[in-house]
Amino acid sequence: MPFVLRRSLDGMGVLAAVVALGIPFYLLGKTLHDVQPVRSDAIARSVVWSGRVFLTQEALSHWLHERGAGYKTWAERHPRAARAMANT
Repeated sequence: MPFVLRRSLDGMGVLAAVVALGIPFYLLGKTLHDVQPVRSDAIARSVVWSGRVFLTQEALSHWLHERGAGYKTWAERHPRAARAMANT
């Protein structure tokens, strides 16, 4: 095969690879750009505190007690989080 033809085919292969990779990335970027948040009616029933997830008030109370704090004091200082734990 002549050098000029081989070089031309190599260039076409590179172009085809760029197009083959570029189109999916373009479509992915377009899809991610148009994303809207999903509304949820879910109610929080747990609390993330100090890198831990507490599913029950008793578990959080025990953890606080081990560290020299009480749940009542914590609940007074963090009423919004305490409301999330109220129904557990």
